[in-house]
Amino acid sequence: MKAIGRQSFLIVFDFDHTVVNCNTDEVIPRALSPPLTAVQHTMKNKLGMQWTKIMDCLCSTYTKEEMTAAAKESIELDPDMPAVFEYLLEAKYRYPVKEDAIPTGTSDQKAQHRVPGFLEINIASDANTMFIDASLDAVLPFLKNHVSQIHSNPYYELKEAGAEAGREVCYGGDNTHNTNADDEKERDALFKELYEATAAKAGEKEKLITDFTRKSRVCWYEPKGHDCPCCLHRGKPNMCKTKIIQRIMNTTALLDYTIIFVGDGANDYCPILNLLRPRDYMFARRDFPIHEILSTPIDEKGGNIVGGCCQIGLWKDAKELLQLFQTAIDHPTQGRLPTLSRFRDLNLHNSGLEEFRAVTLKKRCGDAIHRTVKALSGQQQWRPAVRGGPEGD
Repeated sequence: MKAIGRQSFLIVFDFDHTVVNCNTDEVIPRALSPPLTAVQHTMKNKLGMQWTKIMDCLCSTYTKEEMTAAAKESIELDPDMPAVFEYLLEAKYRYPVKEDAIPTGTSDQKAQHRVPGFLEINIASDANTMFIDASLDAVLPFLKNHVSQIHSNPYYELKEAGAEAGREVCYGGDNTHNTNADDEKERDALFKELYEATAAKAGEKEKLITDFTRKSRVCWYEPKGHDCPCCLHRGKPNMCKTKIIQRIMNTTALLDYTIIFVGDGANDYCPILNLLRPRDYMFARRDFPIHEILSTPIDEKGGNIVGGCCQIGLWKDAKELLQLFQTAIDHPTQGRLPTLSRFRDLNLHNSGLEEFRAVTLKKRCGDAIHRTVKALSGQQQWRPAVRGGPEGD
């Protein structure tokens, strides 16, 4: 049987500039009310506000229905992206369940979903669940029911309007120390002030907000933050995609899978460093932040020397992305995808240049063992034993 010994694939997509060809956090607010774009820019670049909190402010005065309508008129899609997902769905159901394996009285479709499959499609995005749902409904309606898991910042539509409405549902019973709840009132007041000043200055007369009563919330994916230094360094205290993929790995029905991670942003770098293995793939979008990070040469102070050990594939549009998937899934024996050669991953001080996986793994193994033993020993200080030394074997 073709299904015997097949390689399974756990596929994780970013969403903005990956599944869709735009940033939903920018185009949907613009469609709701043009002054929101300038307010968003001020909050981010002049006030340094955290991005998810900005989106919470921008969405706060709108209902789910209003934002869904804005998504339908604003979301952009690469014309070849549907073909990518049609290919993946064909691969997902490539190996049907044998008739004698289906219990009596059970439909073939239901049985198929209970059997470990060939691949799973997941989404891990720093947008929010409502924007993702609305965008899929608008441009890829056939895909939504085939996505196994969507991990993003949660969206809540408040059953009753007002600043105090739904706080327990959104933030939990003890929300006094929640990162969103701490400054929500101050942010709402600031947003109203900025919006009214921006709209007056621009002379806008259409699609203006007149009622600033809170009707929605966008919260952090990690309600109380996380401890990943890589993501914290890149200004993402609300989400770590390594942790997300680990959660997906812990709940998938796949067996012995290869991970294919597809993304474009700087926050897609963390899984490359900390999770993806030599057998896994990172499909990085060309000329986007993740490509810049991967191709930046070593600096004068010796920084940026840590790289990953997975296979790297670059894509500019959906047509190239489809070719990468076909290479990884249908023709894995034709050789590994070419890795992105990077100066910072090469040992330039020795006589010969080493391929970056060997160098990186050598640097990472000691740190990985140190972290593991430290965690198992209850955070006690640990040093590797030296044969014949005072610590013994």
